[in-house]
Amino acid sequence: MIRNIAIIGLLLSVFGAYEAFKISYMHFNTVESCPTLSFLPACYVVLVSYSLMALAWLGSLAHRVMLLNNHKNKLFWIGFTPAFLLALIGVTGEIFGFVDCPETPSGLPKCFVSLGFVILIASGWIIMMKKKNIS
Repeated sequence: MIRNIAIIGLLLSVFGAYEAFKISYMHFNTVESCPTLSFLPACYVVLVSYSLMALAWLGSLAHRVMLLNNHKNKLFWIGFTPAFLLALIGVTGEIFGFVDCPETPSGLPKCFVSLGFVILIASGWIIMMKKKNIS
């Protein structure tokens, strides 16, 4: 069961990184596609965050990777925190009208999707860590 949680967490993190990469690539090519944090586009931060979470999930699956094995929990939370905070700010900003998040083709702001993803990913991480400590 722990392995299945890790695989799902890895897939969700990779999908989040891929989606953030697409927005970052558009933004890099001078299409204003994501809000900026002073000079840094938020989509770049989200891309790095999802990538760090994916590395942590990968480390939980590949026990022999010594660098990741000892630091995967820190790596996960370092990735999770900015993605969660940016998504939370984005959702709050969308609700109150001071942030304009990129939208899905159906018109749903992607910050809502990202908030759901990071909460789901973190829930899986917490469940996995608790089960590893029990067994």
